Amino acid sequence: MKRTKFNKMIAGILTIAMTAALCPANPSSAKQREDQKMVTKSSFGDAVTKAVPDKEAAKGRLSEAKAEDEPDNETAYPSDFRKFTAKSDGAAASSGLTGQCGDNVQYEIDASTGHVVIRGTGAMTDYKHASYSPFRAHSGEITSVEIQSGVTSVGANSFAFCYDLEQVSLPDSVTSIGNYSFLGCVSLCSLDVSEKVTGIGEHAIGFYCSSGSSGSYNKARFTLFGKPGSMAETYAKENNLTFKSEKDLAGTCGENLTWQLSRDTGVLTISGEGAMDDYIAYYAPHFPCHDRIRSIVLEEGVTEIGNGAFRDLKNVQKVTLPQSLKIISAGAFAGCEELQEISLPMQLTHIGAGAFSGSSLKQIFIPKNVLGIEGATFSECGQLEKVEVDPENQFFVSDHGIVYDKDKTRLVIVPKNSSLSKLVIPDTVRQMDKKAIHHCGALKYIIFEGQAPIGFDSKRQKIDYTTIFYDSSTDDTIGGTWDDAKTSWPDGNVFWRDILHLKGEQSLAIQADTRQLAVGEATQLVALLDPSLALEFTWSSSDQEVAVVSNTGYVNAVGPGNTEIRAESSDGQYSASISITVTGKDFSVPSHDLSALEKVLDYTSSFDLTRQFPSEKLHGVYFLNKKELGFYSLANKEYRRLLAFGDYTSALGEWISFDAFTAHNKLYILGDNMCYIYDLETQSILSRFAAPGFQTSAIGADDQGRVYIARKVNDYGKYAISLMSEDGKRISDLTLGANVYSFHGFDAATGNFYMESRYEFSSWGYGRPGRGITMGKVAGNKMQYIETYTEFLESGIITRSLGCLEFVCQDSYLHHQKGAEFLGGKYLVTTSNSLGRVQVFDSSSSNESGISSVLTVRRSAQIGSDDSMDLASIGVRAVYNKNRSSMIIYENNNTLLEYDLATGRQIATGKTAHDVFDLLQMGDHLIAIEKEQDSYYMEILDWGDPGQIGIQAKETTMKVGATQALAITGQDKEYELLLEWSSSDNSILSVNQSGKVAAWKEGTATVTARVSDAVSASVEIRVTADNIIVPEKNVVTRTGAKSSNYSDNNYTVYGRVVNSYFVENKDQSLTRVEYIPDIGVQIENYSRNYELLSTHVLTAELPYFGGFYAGKDGNFLVFGQKNESESDSREVMRIVKYSKDWQRQGQVSVKGANTYIPFDGGSLRMAETDDGRLYIHTCHEMYADKNGVHHQANMTYVLKEDSMEIQQSYYDIMNIAQAGYVSHSFNQFVQTDGKYAFRVDHGDAFPTRAVTLTRCDVNGKITKVAYTLPLPIETNGNNDTGVSVGGLELSEGQCLIAGNSVDQTKQATSGARNVFLTVTKKSLTSTRTIWLTNYASNSSITARTPHIVKLNEEQFLILWEEYNSTTKAVSLKMVTVDGEGNLASEIVDTRLRLSDCKPIMTSDGLVKWYVTENGTISFCELNPYRLEAVKGEISISTEKDFDDFFKPEEKPGGIDKPSDRVPVSGDDQTTAPAPLKKNKTFTSGKLKYKVTASAKKNVPGKVVVTGLSSSGKKSSSINVKNKVSRSGYSYKVTAIGSSAFKNSAKLKKVSLGTSIKSIPKNAFSGCKKLASLSAPGATKIKQSAFKNCRALKKLTFRKKISVKKGAFKGCKKTIQVKGGSKKIVKANRTKLKKSGYKKFK
Repeated sequence: MKRTKFNKMIAGILTIAMTAALCPANPSSAKQREDQKMVTKSSFGDAVTKAVPDKEAAKGRLSEAKAEDEPDNETAYPSDFRKFTAKSDGAAASSGLTGQCGDNVQYEIDASTGHVVIRGTGAMTDYKHASYSPFRAHSGEITSVEIQSGVTSVGANSFAFCYDLEQVSLPDSVTSIGNYSFLGCVSLCSLDVSEKVTGIGEHAIGFYCSSGSSGSYNKARFTLFGKPGSMAETYAKENNLTFKSEKDLAGTCGENLTWQLSRDTGVLTISGEGAMDDYIAYYAPHFPCHDRIRSIVLEEGVTEIGNGAFRDLKNVQKVTLPQSLKIISAGAFAGCEELQEISLPMQLTHIGAGAFSGSSLKQIFIPKNVLGIEGATFSECGQLEKVEVDPENQFFVSDHGIVYDKDKTRLVIVPKNSSLSKLVIPDTVRQMDKKAIHHCGALKYIIFEGQAPIGFDSKRQKIDYTTIFYDSSTDDTIGGTWDDAKTSWPDGNVFWRDILHLKGEQSLAIQADTRQLAVGEATQLVALLDPSLALEFTWSSSDQEVAVVSNTGYVNAVGPGNTEIRAESSDGQYSASISITVTGKDFSVPSHDLSALEKVLDYTSSFDLTRQFPSEKLHGVYFLNKKELGFYSLANKEYRRLLAFGDYTSALGEWISFDAFTAHNKLYILGDNMCYIYDLETQSILSRFAAPGFQTSAIGADDQGRVYIARKVNDYGKYAISLMSEDGKRISDLTLGANVYSFHGFDAATGNFYMESRYEFSSWGYGRPGRGITMGKVAGNKMQYIETYTEFLESGIITRSLGCLEFVCQDSYLHHQKGAEFLGGKYLVTTSNSLGRVQVFDSSSSNESGISSVLTVRRSAQIGSDDSMDLASIGVRAVYNKNRSSMIIYENNNTLLEYDLATGRQIATGKTAHDVFDLLQMGDHLIAIEKEQDSYYMEILDWGDPGQIGIQAKETTMKVGATQALAITGQDKEYELLLEWSSSDNSILSVNQSGKVAAWKEGTATVTARVSDAVSASVEIRVTADNIIVPEKNVVTRTGAKSSNYSDNNYTVYGRVVNSYFVENKDQSLTRVEYIPDIGVQIENYSRNYELLSTHVLTAELPYFGGFYAGKDGNFLVFGQKNESESDSREVMRIVKYSKDWQRQGQVSVKGANTYIPFDGGSLRMAETDDGRLYIHTCHEMYADKNGVHHQANMTYVLKEDSMEIQQSYYDIMNIAQAGYVSHSFNQFVQTDGKYAFRVDHGDAFPTRAVTLTRCDVNGKITKVAYTLPLPIETNGNNDTGVSVGGLELSEGQCLIAGNSVDQTKQATSGARNVFLTVTKKSLTSTRTIWLTNYASNSSITARTPHIVKLNEEQFLILWEEYNSTTKAVSLKMVTVDGEGNLASEIVDTRLRLSDCKPIMTSDGLVKWYVTENGTISFCELNPYRLEAVKGEISISTEKDFDDFFKPEEKPGGIDKPSDRVPVSGDDQTTAPAPLKKNKTFTSGKLKYKVTASAKKNVPGKVVVTGLSSSGKKSSSINVKNKVSRSGYSYKVTAIGSSAFKNSAKLKKVSLGTSIKSIPKNAFSGCKKLASLSAPGATKIKQSAFKNCRALKKLTFRKKISVKKGAFKGCKKTIQVKGGSKKIVKANRTKLKKSGYKKFK
């Protein structure tokens, strides 16, 4: 078992081939998706002065910057966040505006323009990482780079991740472009490369990373310009990029038309006669030059612009059209974002649908000959103020910039940026074009003089928060009735006023349904006045402590009394008031309340947005659920629906165009690319404006009222944040390389702001796309992205370094709720679903990681829930308690914990009735939104400061050795204070942090419980003498069976099985149980005075002895034997049960179990639960791997004692997070407290070198564990760690582990050892290490492996031998400690000895054990409370030489000697286990699989999906991926089995990978809730595949499908078929119709 470098071991354990990562979101075509496929890489960070096109040579280079312990294949993921401390190339990274970037090369940055000039001679510096480059510090400023003649290379990583870089000029002197030179330059779309360039490095050009400056590589839409046969062309072909030569800057674009682009001027000229061709997006012949096209000139003779001809030419600012032009087809100039003006020719007759959609036109003139304007022609033109029509036009007319047809029977377009607040629609209008009115931000009032037009509904028009005046007397059947129109819009979005009842109203009146309200109630007031006189009114309340009123007249009653509600017209000419009486009492939040929330929340999926926020002013809680805003009144426990927002789509893509953020009593809402600002105190829409761009994703706001909007700029890794004023004016932009999903807070003091962004890291060769908390800063009005850094231990195996503050989750497509919150104006609180923790950061701090973490809390596993998509995705669930400068955090499992932020100490705990969905704060009260399955609740808990407290002790006089729990009085709140307890004299009376005291010696001590300096209490307790005797002799010598177990508890490298045991029986007699190799199991019974009563021997039933355990109702022995044939049918371990009088009662055999030799290189320990389950924790050498090596690891079994059945086990290669698996486990311990089982391993290899502690629920699975590493091992050695572990015991709240260790700072395994005690909370959230000895590394004295003895739940004795290499003397040291590891006595030096017999605490209060040498038995006993009285001596004739202790010994007595005294064979675990054989089944995540072809080295196997796992059955959505891994091997998912998901009751959404070609018979039959399925690779649907899927309404395919008749029998919903081209969609609809499906959208 030689130890090689750890990275080699890991690479061997999981040899997984690198796979392609996900394509960017929403590619528009099949070819585009193909173009976007991720390119895997062979190395990263290699600095080369001359890149060559030899890919195989490049594969040999490894990054010097790569972390040493990371697998080689990890290099496929650049990691811009790594904090390298050394720059081996000797180049110092400078952040100035001028400096060196090569030996003879200098740079200069013009800060005002972002232009960089590189001048000098020779090569630029090759930077080993982008963070070393001087340009990285200016990545948000650099827009262009000019490299002057004389410079011969572009240095590796030089301009990587310069997101705003748009133009690069390279001279002919440049001959090489280094690796990653322009990686992630998402604004750079093309590059001219001369034929002099002979080398281009890996991913130097045309690639971006999935998470900005980290993640997998993706290919951009990029064009290389150069000469045919050049390196540029070679690089482009090898990387599937577009290459263009000089001759490619011209071509045909119609039957008689040509195009030509001037490289100098950027003018695209269309020449010839006739019509241009039609094009699909991005496939116009000139599009590869899109970033260079600045203007377009169509020469005379051109008659028609084809569909999409100039689509998405984002840099075009000017267009010249000829008089010959007659038709502008659909989408011709769509997406031309810089196009602000255009002159349409007089002969133009037709403008197609969406022709100018998304342009920046401010106004446009429609010539007189235009006879056709198709729908949505100017949709999403956010700057369009007016459209004027030539008065001579016979078909259209304009009125105040609004376009109608000539007779004003059809409304064509209301410009989105029109300044009109009032729109009067004539009674002649009978029809409205689609999107004729589309989020016109200034529009507040629409007056219809006539009937409801056709097309006036919420699907075709986007009208919100607008008052509509209509005349109900004009109803007819043309466009439907006005009642039909009203029902189209959600309540609260549009305010309806019937003109019929307002005409002639010459004075203002206020209509009220009631003038009396109870506290908590609300009513809508209506201003009655002829709309021709006034439309807009200002509402006010004379006493806002009684009632508040919105700007639309909505009144909320907040306190008893009377108030005048006044309405006044905006011109001041009309006013009216009304008196409102509010009854009831002043509202006060109850100290405790639990209420069911019915029809308030409907959170069914992590795709849905859910937010809750309290209103102290209005005495209630707002609920933003999906796209509905409602208010729940605490005063009357009623829910009111307030608003509903525009449609948004989140279920099938990563783009979510609905988000919300709260700040300074305002709610900022982003919906359907519109921003709304809502006043939470008056329930008023304050303003609204159009968001910039098309694909917005997140909204936030700072204390200055500035609005931050995150958006996607293109499909190739370019994103941005736009800083806006509250009236919608764009202030500045920040370009990013990753999408922002949410904003999580803005620090007014520092300018820091925090985001939840896409973040991807690599794990064992696979990309893990997820979400991370990232950081920015704003100064003035300029935003800056701040690089941050964190790390975590993945699966207990390897430390991952990440470029974010926290990794939230591994599902980037899920809309996780509040992955972070900014609380208390200072603290950022983050949560990680993946890592199971909550962190609190001090936003005012600053370090190399970004900001400092002041608290980390591990969240316990959610008991009873395997579905991480439910509560685990909700978020932070924390509030800041300003009264105590503390953080209250929901810890899962109905538990709230409060932490002092200065010390990290828990100071309070509380319980909730149900699992907490969200945690809010209202004054001193907590409001917990709770969830139990599909039901929701609201619980109020008083968390205010307590008054004065007191301590109540049952006994103020205690005897030595006694314990008692002290109680606190005066706690009248809904929580329990976790006080800071202390004792004035720990040697007399110790106290743990739950208030339990333990008496150690005579005297008086004062115990104090402290909340703060102002709140504390004390009690004085006297300790009197105990009744425990002090033995006259501490050693009693007898003669017995021959053995020599002295010092056998000590080990230096490998542990070994315990042969010696001592047991006290019910009659206080004592039993010696010892395995003696040439005898068997020797059993000797002694009286209390050590007189031999009886003796007998049990024959060892198998050659190897494992261990003994004295259970409550029986005794257990474990034996084993070697399995040289590695047969699964050979017995490798036998557990034998005996009665208490040693009558054999039964056995259970373990066969195969991946075991070559049991117990080898370690030990075996057992522990028992009260209900009769026996935990056996041991180790084994496993079956040989493919290299013939037997690796050693731990294994665990759970035995039901009464039936002698093994209920659970694990013995295969896993990882510590899966099962507590530890490779090279050289000692094992197990204890249970009735709730949890705790296991300790002395680990050498996997996960890392450490003493490991794992915890599992005794009522759960032993493979479902929490873990921690109480003592990491930093030494270097082959198996030899320089550490040993001697014992594990449990106190009331802690796990105590005793062992010894060399000085690990020396990293050597030799030298003197010292005794340590680690004290770990049972929650595994923190560990404290106490060193009991302090010998120098070169000391002649070394401490041996200790024993730890439990005296009671709060008192422990630690004993260890010390060896003096100078005098050859051995002494025994001992000390007592309390349950939290605090010393309760001085360390006492004695002449006694230890053995592998663990000392026991007997009923007479003495600690006893025995030591043997040959036939002499030395029985030891002592009073643990009088260690100073210990005397006597054990003399050993010949000391054991531990340096030579592990050499092979002869096999005495003809019995095979266990190899636990022989070094374990084999190298480190450098290979994975054998792959699964054909027909084997396994579970991964939510799915079950069956192997159809076994995997081989570097060749994936094949599997089919057979059904849902237990967690899958609880989930509403599944994603069947193309590949799945198991035990280090990859398997291709080729099919799903017949009836695989039949009758899956909870399944709502399914996504199948492209490898699934067929949907078999009954695959989803009976899935009554299944609503959506995506199967991009499917071509066949078999009989009854979707039978009785009554909720099915959406199917997405990318290929033509064949459908068996009856496949959709019983499906009731109208179905939408999507995916692929229009031709494919049409063909698939036809196939579905033929199969019997008739209803389609």
